[in-house]
Amino acid sequence: MSDVSAADGTPLARDTIVAGTADVVGWWLENRQAKKLAAGAKETININPFLLPLIAGLHGTDTVEELGELLIDAHLIGGHNTGFGKLFDEKLLPQVFGTSKLDKTFRAKTAPYSQSAFNDIDHVVHRGDHDDLLSLKASPWTINLGGARDLNTSFADIRLHHINPYPGKYGEIAVGVLTGTASTLTDKYQILRGETPAQRKKHDVTDLTDTVTVYAGREFWTWLNGGESATQDWVLEGVLTASRRIGESNAQRNSIKELVRSSAAFRALGAQGDAPDWAGVLRKVNG
Repeated sequence: MSDVSAADGTPLARDTIVAGTADVVGWWLENRQAKKLAAGAKETININPFLLPLIAGLHGTDTVEELGELLIDAHLIGGHNTGFGKLFDEKLLPQVFGTSKLDKTFRAKTAPYSQSAFNDIDHVVHRGDHDDLLSLKASPWTINLGGARDLNTSFADIRLHHINPYPGKYGEIAVGVLTGTASTLTDKYQILRGETPAQRKKHDVTDLTDTVTVYAGREFWTWLNGGESATQDWVLEGVLTASRRIGESNAQRNSIKELVRSSAAFRALGAQGDAPDWAGVLRKVNG
């Protein structure tokens, strides 16, 4: 594990991480509430007239409103999952931990990051005396075989053309997995490093074990913050702080109910509060 620290060379303190995380996550919660919960009717939910009765049976929904709440919740949660990844990638790491996010503007203005070899690098992690390169992944199952091979190719290119010729500029290439542990990672994370001769022969990948390290879960957050093992706990504390703030309002459940009542996606289900009209749903969707 790297023994260098994040940002300016000193691990961030608990209060800094908790407060910064709470602010970033609080902004995200308010933004999603305004855009997704208070924005009005949901017209884009795909309704499968054959699946709906099965969902109602499996989840024990008796009324149109109950079914509508369930489907809208599922729709919104899918968006939350996507938005969460962007939140940590685009906001939390740069604003709290001081990384440089390799977005379009940064890549265009900062050499050599506009080169295609860096397409799979998401952040530059500044360590004071050198920089580490970070490729961020959401979970142990995020990458497939093709993705692992592509990462191996990109990382080998970076090592050949940017790390080896300039000793001291870069420390390592890190693949950071937000959740999970080393034991839960799929073998794709081994393949991207070309860990064994058998892998290298079978998948045509390069041995990058001297350059690329995979950090998952607590190990990732510890690495990010210069060896401080409590970092993920402080991040969670900030998340909980933001959640409590927005959860103090009773408007959340009412907002969901209002979305169901006003949504054209559920007008064919039957009168509000009545049992769904499954044949009517089928005619509405399929003609």
